[in-house]
This record gives sequence, structure tokens and C-alpha cells, in this order.
Amino acid sequence: MDDARTRVRMKLEKELEQVTRWITSLRKESRPQEMESGGDNTPLSEAVDSAQVIEERENGTQLLDWLVSRSVDLRDALRRLDEGTYGVCESCDQFIHPERLLAVPEASLCLDCQNESERHHPVQGVRHPAHEGHPLA
Repeated sequence: MDDARTRVRMKLEKELEQVTRWITSLRKESRPQEMESGGDNTPLSEAVDSAQVIEERENGTQLLDWLVSRSVDLRDALRRLDEGTYGVCESCDQFIHPERLLAVPEASLCLDCQNESERHHPVQGVRHPAHEGHPLA
């Protein structure tokens, strides 16, 4: 069992390290301070440029929010591992299926409880980068 715990810890720590690097990178990313057009100064081109900058900022903010949330979840999973409660559903106290933990190592709920939670509290606005074809996925 210690070998399995060690592998889980290493996987969680590796994922947390990667997420932390992505967060740092996004926070360092320079943001345009002025909305300048590339030569066409018509009102329409300025509006399009402004819309593009706003969309890029919103996408970056959504990605950053998702990464910060994932970081918290990974840290919580490491805490549960230390406490000996890793792999136990926080809602129903049943064991979380090992295949779920392989796919989502930070999972704190079994699949049934996760589905129930999402039915009552749907997540809106924050999507996994893979859903957007983001290179960080």
C-alpha cells in the first residue's frame, strides 16, 4: 500500500507543479495596456480590436480561474492523502472507484455524489482547457 500511496503522491505533486507553472506563466503574461489597431484606424476596426482584447482577457481569466481551482483541489488531495482519507468520498464515505482516481486524482467525491452535486450546483463559465483546444491541455 505504501508503494501505491507513493505513486499517488508523486502524481499529485507532479500535476500540482505543472499547474503552478501554468499559473505563474499566465500571471506574467503581458496584457495590452492600450488597444491599438494594426494600421486601420476606422471606428469599426477599433471596435473589433477592442472586442478581441476583451475576449482574450476573458479567456485568460477563465483559464486562470480553472487552474487556481485545480491547484486547490490538488493540494486538498495531498492533504487527504496525509490524513489517510484519500479515496474516500467526502459526501457518502464510500470508496471512490480506483479508475476514477486514475482519471481525476484530486477527486473528493465518488461519481454518483459528483453527478448529484453537479445536478444541484451546475458549474458555468469555467471550462477545462481541453474543451477549448487550449495548448495547456
